[in-house]
Amino acid sequence: MRREPSIVYWRWGNWSWRLEWAWGWRATWGVKIDDEDLTVGLSFLFGALWISVAHPRWLRWSRPAREVRLAFHDGAAFWTVWVDPGFWSSDDPRWRNGSFDFVDFLLGRTRYVVEVEREETVEVPMPERVYLATARLQRAEWRRPRWPFARRMRRVDFEMHEGHAIPFPGKGESEWDCGENATYSMTTPADTIADGIGNLVASVLQSRRRYGGRNWRPEAGRVVS
Repeated sequence: MRREPSIVYWRWGNWSWRLEWAWGWRATWGVKIDDEDLTVGLSFLFGALWISVAHPRWLRWSRPAREVRLAFHDGAAFWTVWVDPGFWSSDDPRWRNGSFDFVDFLLGRTRYVVEVEREETVEVPMPERVYLATARLQRAEWRRPRWPFARRMRRVDFEMHEGHAIPFPGKGESEWDCGENATYSMTTPADTIADGIGNLVASVLQSRRRYGGRNWRPEAGRVVS
């Protein structure tokens, strides 16, 4: 699993340097040119070094930025050939902006199959009231055609009934999430519907404690539709 990279910048004359590292296998080679800098970069395994230089006199670039890049990660190769890194178009030919998945090529694309073993209306007990939901006990499978082993999971899918969405406080990080939020549906790994209800209750209570405090409760009489 790859994490967000840690980055250090420093400047020396017209040269600017960027040292970047992150856990997770990846390899990238690239060159980018825009109206400010010419950047050359190379990364492999856990680190990356990107070197930028302010445009020398012999190189003036007033057109949209262009990038040439070849990257390997997540079992695939990704490339761009002289395209604008800030713009993507479905009309771009694949040879200029494309990818190739080695795992899919060797083992075939993953096929996802889900089977509903049981479906029923359940009660979800919360401190302020009981909420109704449709619960579906499912068996999910991910299998590749040329690989003998499949990944399987039993899980419960919840769909809250109208007027029974379970409220919890918003994160409060932006204007749009300062009020109440609510859980309208949820899918959780579980072997039984009862285990799934426990996971749903625990998830909502955790959100309430995190964003509203241990004693947070929704407004009395308020129904989230």
